[in-house]
Amino acid sequence: MSTKHANEGPLAVYAGILVDGNDLHIAIKNGEVVSYKTTSPEETNTEKNVLRYLEAYEIRTNNKIVAAGIVKNNDEINFKDLSSNLWLQLDIVPYTFSITEGSYQEKTERVANLIADRFDPQQNIDILYGENRVIHPHRLTGRRPLRDIVPKEQYEHLKSLAKEFNTLGGRIAFISATPQGGGVALMRHALIRLLHQFNVDANWYVLIPDTRVFSITKKKFHNVLQGVTKPPPPLTDHDKELYEKWTAKNARKFTDAFTKASVVVIDDPQPSGLIPYIKEVNPKAKIIYRSHIQVDASLIADPSTVQAETWNYLWNNISLADIFVSHPVRAFVPKNVPKEKVVYAPATTDPLDGLNKPLQKRHKDYYMTLFNQLLLQVGQEPIDSKRPYIIQIARFDPAKGIPDVIEAYRILCEKLDQKKKPHPQLVLLGHGSIDDPEGKPLYQETIQLIHTEPYKHLTKDIKVARIHASDQILNTLLRNARVALQLSHKEGFEIKVTEAIHKGVPIIAYKSGGIPLQIEDGVTGYLVKTKDVYAVADRLYDLCTDNKLHATMSAQAKKGYCRDFFTIGNSITWLYFALQLIKGKKITQAQIRSCTNLPKML
Repeated sequence: MSTKHANEGPLAVYAGILVDGNDLHIAIKNGEVVSYKTTSPEETNTEKNVLRYLEAYEIRTNNKIVAAGIVKNNDEINFKDLSSNLWLQLDIVPYTFSITEGSYQEKTERVANLIADRFDPQQNIDILYGENRVIHPHRLTGRRPLRDIVPKEQYEHLKSLAKEFNTLGGRIAFISATPQGGGVALMRHALIRLLHQFNVDANWYVLIPDTRVFSITKKKFHNVLQGVTKPPPPLTDHDKELYEKWTAKNARKFTDAFTKASVVVIDDPQPSGLIPYIKEVNPKAKIIYRSHIQVDASLIADPSTVQAETWNYLWNNISLADIFVSHPVRAFVPKNVPKEKVVYAPATTDPLDGLNKPLQKRHKDYYMTLFNQLLLQVGQEPIDSKRPYIIQIARFDPAKGIPDVIEAYRILCEKLDQKKKPHPQLVLLGHGSIDDPEGKPLYQETIQLIHTEPYKHLTKDIKVARIHASDQILNTLLRNARVALQLSHKEGFEIKVTEAIHKGVPIIAYKSGGIPLQIEDGVTGYLVKTKDVYAVADRLYDLCTDNKLHATMSAQAKKGYCRDFFTIGNSITWLYFALQLIKGKKITQAQIRSCTNLPKML
């Protein structure tokens, strides 16, 4: 399964672990070979023994343990703490197994094999589906690490809401288009992981994939509502027929989930056609429509536009929802949505997942090696580790301003040439999603663009890559960047902005959508007028050449991030919504702000 990476980096291996008294039984799966060893450390702290052994093994062998399975054999071990430490200290994905049959060697070797089979050759974990396409997010930590990093009152508030929700017998179901790729999937993985730690009956279901339908929902729902495609393509009768047949197929799949849920959350337009079906099979269920995109309400307001026609088609179903949740920007909400239904909440990210957790230097080196291997595979030169780089992490999407990034970089290099200063590198990194058929063609267009004038002379310094959902690679690349960019022309609420600020990476972004809510201009980053690439280049020049300015802004960013843009704030918000609806009480923005501390709205 595993092979040596570019530049002779560490080899990916998988471990099975069993503890018996003071004895450790370890099996390591390296490629097709499984080796077994027992050891008896002098240290009496079993958890420390496991961590020390695995870390020493990695350093001694130059291997990287991607995941480890712990066979439950001793009630004295705190498996939740051990799992948390494997993940947060050693960057090892933790599993626990209850296996009764076989010798210690057979048990650990079996576990090592089981875990290795859950990862692909690029070390991406397989998504675990349950019955009816329910997603089972993998638990990475216990509660303690969360308790250690959030204010006590916030933690207790979440605990209290979860207890009340459970007492009322609440069940909440989230319906999304895709299990991987994009901010919605990231948020749902993190949210369900956290809610399950508080025993909340929350489940997340993903739609049956259909490339023809996803082409319609991306190009004729998403892009049209954002106003990024000119001229906007109208929905045809054939489009509607395909979408409605597919929706009916999904409704049959999810009937049991709809029947049992007390609250159903519909993420974005793709599953919005399910709302009438939910009403039919479970009239008592409360329905929340969550809009994650920058809907251009000004275009929808003109009845002659394609945007208005598309929105009205979708609104026939969305109007049946009990509340409409938008990012905290009033201009994202079409005028025909009743004000009493509208509430606002930000997109969030998770401080303890692979995108954001701190990484040891050797782990960051490992993920840089993996990324450089990917560049070599597509015919690009690796990143020069001795030179800084600028980064934009975003899907290859017409709204993300990728040509602006390249042009701003060219202008920056021109300014640096005039001052006889060295160029930084540029990294354009995107990830794919099954409901986004445009990603690959736009990636190819970007490759073609950097090989034409006036960018041809900079091609070797521009790294363009599409990667599968590999959180730690994204984490590493963002942490190691000199400056981050987010030059989206249209944007809902970009979690990559939050992640850059949290890591202390100065960010330059357009004043698009909800981004101004995330950046304190001149303090944690810079906000620039949309499409003003010269202003972007000026700010880049300052941050690339003025080390004092860069250090100051980096320090301010680390202190200036908003905790309510993290998963715990998101969990509190969703439980508050669900409880108010179940109890038949009104949801008000003032109450949301009091329980989540949102700084402001646009």
